[in-house]
Parts: sequence; C-alpha cells; structure tokens
Amino acid sequence: MLTAIRGRGRHAGGWPRSRACSIPRRAGWARSGGAYGKLAGALCGLLAGFCPAIFKALNLDLHLEGIHRDAGAGTNLRDRFRRAATVTSHAGFDEFKAEFEALMDRMDAARTAAPPAPEWCFKSAQKKIGKGDYDFDVDLPPGQGPNGQT
Repeated sequence: MLTAIRGRGRHAGGWPRSRACSIPRRAGWARSGGAYGKLAGALCGLLAGFCPAIFKALNLDLHLEGIHRDAGAGTNLRDRFRRAATVTSHAGFDEFKAEFEALMDRMDAARTAAPPAPEWCFKSAQKKIGKGDYDFDVDLPPGQGPNGQT
C-alpha cells in the first residue's frame, strides 16, 4: 500500500512535490555549513555579541524613553496649536493670547530637550517638503485645497 501511495504524485523520497518542500532543499547551503553558511553564522554571532554591549554602553534604553516622551509631547503640542488656531482664535483676544503663550512655553521646554538635526537631515526634509509630501490639508480652510486650489 505504501508503494502505491508513493507512486502517485510524489517524488522518490515520498514527499509531495511542492514549492514549500523544495525551498529548504534549494537553500540548503545555509544549513549545510558551506562557505556562505559559515560566513552568515559568524556574522550573526558577531552582531549578537556586539549589539547588546553597544546598546548598554551608549545608554540607549534611556534615550529611547526620552525619544518616546518627546515624540508624544510634539504630537500633543501640534494638536493643541491646531485647536488654538481653529477654536480659541475665535474667542476673545486675551483668552487666545493666554493660551498661545502657555503653548509657546511648552514648545520652548520641548525644544530644549531636542538636539539640532544634522544638515543632511534638514536638506532631505526640504526636498520632501518641496515635492509636496507634506501639504497639511487638515489646516486649510474648508473648500480650499493644497497650493491654493479650490
């Protein structure tokens, strides 16, 4: 009975012919310990040893917490400025000025924690903005599209 099953739709090893079964055989160089497999293993071992040490030496875990905190503060400030522009600006001038001054104080505090961006980052951002990646359609008056289109 087993020979009858192997004879139909199966290759000599007894497993069905499919791409899923042939991929490990084709990628066998990684498992066989060939030149590429040994090189890949050595590289992965090197990275596995150095990455945690570098991460700890540079104290990146504390930096990541600060980055998350500052990113959240930036998003909150953006939304608060947008609310001040769309809602509070229609109230009295004194009320708007008080809220705007409070937001600017928070903005100054958030900016003190951020180092300046490198020049190449600044130029890359200018190119993206020039191409139209950031239109900020949400800040436009109703009925007006980007670049003054109606």
